[in-house]
Amino acid sequence: MADVQLGAPSIAVVAGPRLAGRLHVRPRWLLARLGMMSFGLVLAVLTIEVVLHLLGPRLPGLYNLATFQRYHEVYGFFHRPGARGWVRTSEYTSYVQINSQGLRDREIAVPKPPGTYRVMVMGDSFVEGAQVALEQTLPRQLERQLGGGQGGQSRPLETINAGNAGFGTAQEMLFLEKDGPLYRPDLTILVFYLDNDAANNGVEIAKMLKIDTSHRPFFEVQADGKLHQLGMAPISPEPFGAVRDFLRNHSLLFNVYENLVTAKVSAKRYHAMRMDRDRNMYRIDPLPEWKAAWTVTEALLARAKRSAAAVGTELVVVAAPSQFQIYDDQWRALISGDREAQPGMYKRDAPNRQLAAAAEQAGVRYFDLLPGLREAAASSDVPLYFAEDGHWTAAGHAAAARLVAGYLREQGLDGSNK
Repeated sequence: MADVQLGAPSIAVVAGPRLAGRLHVRPRWLLARLGMMSFGLVLAVLTIEVVLHLLGPRLPGLYNLATFQRYHEVYGFFHRPGARGWVRTSEYTSYVQINSQGLRDREIAVPKPPGTYRVMVMGDSFVEGAQVALEQTLPRQLERQLGGGQGGQSRPLETINAGNAGFGTAQEMLFLEKDGPLYRPDLTILVFYLDNDAANNGVEIAKMLKIDTSHRPFFEVQADGKLHQLGMAPISPEPFGAVRDFLRNHSLLFNVYENLVTAKVSAKRYHAMRMDRDRNMYRIDPLPEWKAAWTVTEALLARAKRSAAAVGTELVVVAAPSQFQIYDDQWRALISGDREAQPGMYKRDAPNRQLAAAAEQAGVRYFDLLPGLREAAASSDVPLYFAEDGHWTAAGHAAAARLVAGYLREQGLDGSNK
């Protein structure tokens, strides 16, 4: 026993350094393996990023603007500053870039440069123009039509693209009140899309269509005739929101992931308000929910006029027709869906008449694009609207800009006499 006890320490003395050496080597080996794996992962991600940049508009998946927007405490949703990427459908491919101010435009100088005549164009996706290149959108083409400081223009002129997909009149009015003082426009154009903007203003229509109304601003006209804003519930902060926004702005791989996996969720969360292509908008005698929406629209336009005066800008409402109002075959296809329709129940210019009456009652300048766009469509084989998507093509934006520019010159609102 004594020999065994005496020998045991000697064994420990011999084995100790070997075991300690092994324990010392293993962590370094693991760290080396982890380092190689991390390097390989980073290299793979960088390689994929390079490939995606080379692919450009041929990125996998069909893209939409859901991930270009995020929650906004006033508007419900708004462009994410710095967002950029390709938008692709079966009809078009375009590149969209949002500036640091949340606009689909170049960087806008704040404060406004002295002597500049500034035109701010508000609206929904028709003004935003994600279906075409930025230079082809209504605001930029309008700038060129009006001279932009050249071609006889006596002073610098610039336009601002303040369009945001999914916006209604309420959000445009709030944008004028919140951001109007920042940009100090001399003229503000509110483009009203006749196919769904009135519906976007009607909370009862949204409820009837089972659309969430708690996360975007809605108004109602109370019994005393006053316009009242309904409560809007905030959206819970997005987990790792700052990290996600950084990746959205700098990683095409993350954008592909979001568009393939989460775009539908994002669209539902921020602005799921698809209200277009509804025959009820063209009823000569609107349904009760639509009558209420038009009443709210009139009140919103009246408040927008007061807000414009407070900012020091002139307000013009421009009626933008749908493709159903321009093309006979599409109108027939829309109306034929109602087999119980009575003769004379629908009229193509019914929303135009409603909007004209609302603008007159609110005391707002009004210009209707319908006659001019119908004439332009009849005289050209180039479509003004994407057949399936329903938005303006580059030719549609150009025709609208030409018509608006003509109206502004006639009214002395083109900045030449300012």
